[in-house]
Amino acid sequence: MKLYGYCDSDYAAAEDRKCVFGDGFILNNGIVAWQSQKQTANVAATMEAEYIASCEAGKLAEFLHDVLYALHPGDYLPITLRCDNLGTVQFAHNPTFHKRSKHIDNRYHYLRQLIEDDLISLEHVPTKAQAADLFTKPLRYQAFAPALGVFGIKRV
Repeated sequence: MKLYGYCDSDYAAAEDRKCVFGDGFILNNGIVAWQSQKQTANVAATMEAEYIASCEAGKLAEFLHDVLYALHPGDYLPITLRCDNLGTVQFAHNPTFHKRSKHIDNRYHYLRQLIEDDLISLEHVPTKAQAADLFTKPLRYQAFAPALGVFGIKRV
């Protein structure tokens, strides 16, 4: 059994300039958990929005691991988390001080702890292959259908 997920954020939605983040987790070719939520604060950059989304998805991954391990003990780590923002992936793996990112709240650096503890593995995925887009914004059917296929849903 392999648990992995996709996470994404829609930077500054038009109506109130707040980001929407979403993620979905797959176990044995079927979606087992997903979430879509509006962030409570405005963010300064796309990378920050994606970083927050990755942190929230990491927390869900940690919870899912605990549930899965309680039901069926085994080695499920690290849980792969796929993000389409390369800056987020690099920032999460490089814990040095960055002048442009010093405003990011410390609570979101929990993502780095999850990576350091080898609970999750944050990987870059091309934007066209980002299945979590369907949780963050309206999509045309041409983009929506392949994302459903990634989550194991064959027909709408």
